[in-house]
Amino acid sequence: MSKDGTVGSLWDSVDDSVEPADGTGEAVDEVNEIGDISGELVAGPGDPRRVWSVGEIVGLSRDILEEAFGSVLVRGEVSNLHRHGSGHWYFKLKDESAVLDVAMFRGANRDVAFTVEDGLEVIAGGKLTIYPPRGNFQMVIEFLEPVGWGALQLAFEQLKARLLGEGLFEASRKRSIPVLPRCVGVVTSSSGAAWRDLCRVWQRREVPIEVILAPAKVQGEGAANEIAAAIDKLNRHGEAEVMIVGRGGGSREDLWAFNEESVARAIAASDIPVISAVGHEIDITISDLVADLRAATPTAAAEVVAASRQELLQRLRHAKRRAHAAVAHRMSDARSRLNDPRMQRRLRQPAGLLNVYRQRLDDVWYQISTPFEDSVERRRSRVRAAGQRLALANPQQRLVERRASLAASLQGARASMRRVQQRAEGRFGEVAARIEALSPLGVLARGYSICERCEDGLILRRSSDVEGGDQVRVRLQDGQLVCQVEEVIES
Repeated sequence: MSKDGTVGSLWDSVDDSVEPADGTGEAVDEVNEIGDISGELVAGPGDPRRVWSVGEIVGLSRDILEEAFGSVLVRGEVSNLHRHGSGHWYFKLKDESAVLDVAMFRGANRDVAFTVEDGLEVIAGGKLTIYPPRGNFQMVIEFLEPVGWGALQLAFEQLKARLLGEGLFEASRKRSIPVLPRCVGVVTSSSGAAWRDLCRVWQRREVPIEVILAPAKVQGEGAANEIAAAIDKLNRHGEAEVMIVGRGGGSREDLWAFNEESVARAIAASDIPVISAVGHEIDITISDLVADLRAATPTAAAEVVAASRQELLQRLRHAKRRAHAAVAHRMSDARSRLNDPRMQRRLRQPAGLLNVYRQRLDDVWYQISTPFEDSVERRRSRVRAAGQRLALANPQQRLVERRASLAASLQGARASMRRVQQRAEGRFGEVAARIEALSPLGVLARGYSICERCEDGLILRRSSDVEGGDQVRVRLQDGQLVCQVEEVIES
């Protein structure tokens, strides 16, 4: 931005009027004039007496940089793209020799139609500046265009590839346009040529259908949102059986609303089959690719709806003619049969003819009733057999039998337990008697004793186990004796 507040064109060439300072007095005067603008500086940057703060140096550098370059165009490759939660974009522009920090604020980047991503080569238009809090040299851009593509063409190809990957263009998801629709919904401008063309076709064809117009802007800012909202409104209304979405011809920019993602997704989500009729036959939009049917023009879309009705009416007229011809043929054949002499004789004797028909009626009745009666008898037999099986499978009888079986099993179990107990008691008595017979206490009761050496508790089995003077303990049935060995006599 210049000193007087005006903004130059982004495509203007770089201002060459201010040369970098080279130590001459003229360059210093130029800087002094810039310094005086701030209202703070009293000496030029070449004055050795002045002590500058960091903020003053950075601020002065930014003023000089912005004043010297104005608006510039820079070509480079996008790198390290970061979309901040505030809506601002921060990334770097780089080439084989250098890297430039870039900021693009929300007010500017919302007008970018294509998807910016790392690796994309772009031309950026904006101003060179310094971000004081970090002292970073950067570019604040207001304009962005891809190199080698028009911005709109790139946005078209990016959205087309994404929706193609999601399967929104698949023929399998497209629905057929209903024949003889009673009600047609139209999303277009109420004052546009497309609406007039639709009405003119239907009036000329005398098509008796109800038409619901959901008016929407079809170009300019906000058009895509209005078109998507109108599609949703017709779906919620629920009366239309088919929907025409479109507009007349125009430039690529005029038709761009029908290349917006919001419109494409509204068409894909529509419960009503959609005919897309945008521009002329050569114009292909994202809406055309997503819709159930593409019509080259709004007039062609009206013809599609009218043609289905006209085709059905034509088929009805053909069917009516064929029915008349068939009835006339049958009547002619019947007259011929009535005029036949044999038929004349039968008609003169109606009683005989009536008897023939009575007999034929009896035959038919017999043919019908006999299989029916046989079928009824078979079903009755199956019902009786099922009743017998149910009686045999009476749950009450089965419960009584199960209770008796359970009581018998319980009684047998108790008897078996008593026998097991008795055998166990007998074995216990035998084992106890054997233990009693082998018990050392039983031996002691019969007059025997057990001697052990008091020193270490050794049981004495031989006379050599003790010596004279050793103390021994003699265990008897009812107590113990502590004795001293006087003499060892070996046998």
